[in-house]
Amino acid sequence: MVAAVLRIRSRTNQTIGNGCLALFGLPFLAVGLFMGGWAAREVAQAWASRSWVEVPARIVEARLDVSTDSDGSTYQAQADYEYEFAGRRYRSTRVTWDDSHDNIGRWQQRTYERLEVARRGETDGTGLNAFVNPRRPDEAVLFRTLRPGLFAVKCVFGLVFGGVGAAVTGGALRGIVRRRRVVAARQSDPAEAWRALGCWHDNRIRGRGSSTAWMLVGFAVFWNLVAWPMAAFLFGDATPPRFGVQWLVLLFPCIGIGLAVWALRLLARRLRWGAVVLEADPLPLAPGGTLRGQLAFRRPPPTGTGLAVIARCVATVPSGDSTRDETRGEARAELQGNPIRHPDGWWRVPVRLVLPANPGVSSSTLPDEDAPTVRWVLGLERGPTRSDPSLEFPLPVFGGLPDAGAAEAVAARLRKDIGIDK
Repeated sequence: MVAAVLRIRSRTNQTIGNGCLALFGLPFLAVGLFMGGWAAREVAQAWASRSWVEVPARIVEARLDVSTDSDGSTYQAQADYEYEFAGRRYRSTRVTWDDSHDNIGRWQQRTYERLEVARRGETDGTGLNAFVNPRRPDEAVLFRTLRPGLFAVKCVFGLVFGGVGAAVTGGALRGIVRRRRVVAARQSDPAEAWRALGCWHDNRIRGRGSSTAWMLVGFAVFWNLVAWPMAAFLFGDATPPRFGVQWLVLLFPCIGIGLAVWALRLLARRLRWGAVVLEADPLPLAPGGTLRGQLAFRRPPPTGTGLAVIARCVATVPSGDSTRDETRGEARAELQGNPIRHPDGWWRVPVRLVLPANPGVSSSTLPDEDAPTVRWVLGLERGPTRSDPSLEFPLPVFGGLPDAGAAEAVAARLRKDIGIDK
């Protein structure tokens, strides 16, 4: 009974931990959304100003505001100017869409120089023009185009912070939902609770990584589309960049190269194999039992190089301040027979494999803090190489299957007696 109480408390602690993790990710997500919204707002303003009317502007005053702190100096070009529209005179102070200080390149300094030259009337006759909103003539701007370097910085920060926040918060919320779904399934039908996990809702187990490859490709493309233009604009400035944010920006293209290589390798694997599904019956399995079924390929599988399946029992155990994977058992079998195309267009190959005999080592649906997380996976390999991680199938393997229902019934009564998980 003491062990059961500790297990229930452990699950409660894990739910609290997921909740704290979700709260931890929210500030990152908020910063990412703010930066993304800031950048999107500037795009909308620049797009709307395409229809604004261009009129001559007279610069009344020009100044360069400098803000200095321990991190260095930032600048903002400021101006007061007048313009006429529809026979009326107006006055404005908006220079560009972004009214903040920055030190991205020398845009602020060069803009101030242009404003000062226009104020003194030392131009070549072209002067400076203001763009006026014809619907609201009191709304005008001197420079309506986006600053690519500053815009790219905002996009990168929005991408990094928003991506981290979304991943952390989404993963934590997914863990909470998954835990509640499995707990509810255990209470309603303990013998079939394992099917509450999305990957085991039927006897067709899809290879992990099918969607991950395309998500990684999209993320790598977006990252590089933002990082490389930003670096090009910053380092294309006439003034050499100082050690600081400009050099730090170089990290983003380097990360983009790594992401692109990783994404291309994973995509190449996925395109080589195509969609692959493990059709197994019956499920669940037991340690030492026999996996019977077939592998279904959307495209003709490669032949002549020796296709094989390998089943592994892997436990994630604590190792100091982190964790490590420990293989508890492994079994391998060559695929026998030739692929046969079925009327549904899929190619199927029979699979028969005796799992490693590890009594009591079960797949973790709700891992406890006082026990290692255990997973059983079936990998597909071609030739003597190790199995492709993008083609691993999670297996529902549970030890002591005949007593599982009785154990869950006892646990349910215990939870009711002590008033937990009602």
